[in-house]
Amino acid sequence: MRKLLALITLSTLVSVSAFCSNPEIGSIKATLGTGVSTGRGFQLFHAAGHYMLTDRIEVGLRAAYNLDNEFYSPNNSFYTKDYTYNGISFATTGSFHINEWLELPSNLDLYGGLDLGMTFWSNPNDASFKRKTDALFGVFAGAAYFFNNKLGASLEIGQFTNSGVNARVGVIFKL
Repeated sequence: MRKLLALITLSTLVSVSAFCSNPEIGSIKATLGTGVSTGRGFQLFHAAGHYMLTDRIEVGLRAAYNLDNEFYSPNNSFYTKDYTYNGISFATTGSFHINEWLELPSNLDLYGGLDLGMTFWSNPNDASFKRKTDALFGVFAGAAYFFNNKLGASLEIGQFTNSGVNARVGVIFKL
């Protein structure tokens, strides 16, 4: 079932992206930023690299360092314990761009896509905490505004497994 869902999703991305156009084939972008999540705390730092594969489809890699705090109170007692989790995420990302389809200005870039990867969690302050690994699958929509040919800002909103709704902001560098 998962393979069928992945195949349908990939087919949909390729089909929808056929209506889009981005003239910068072969361009490379780097993004540095931060973010928040409704389910897994704070994304202290993220870095991504993207390559424009075709005039419609962009592929890339993303890495992030996440912090998450939880407060635990057994049996609603006055005793509470603060758990701090550190997470490192690695993901491949694919997106499609819809600029010309919507006839947008050249310095504005709208896109949507998928992230697929892993998050590795640890708790350095609790020896009883076993390291945990989560699969990362996400769907996102984003916008980038370029101030000039080399520098821009981005905002992405997405829904990701085990972390709820995420919002990421960043600075984009065209290389």
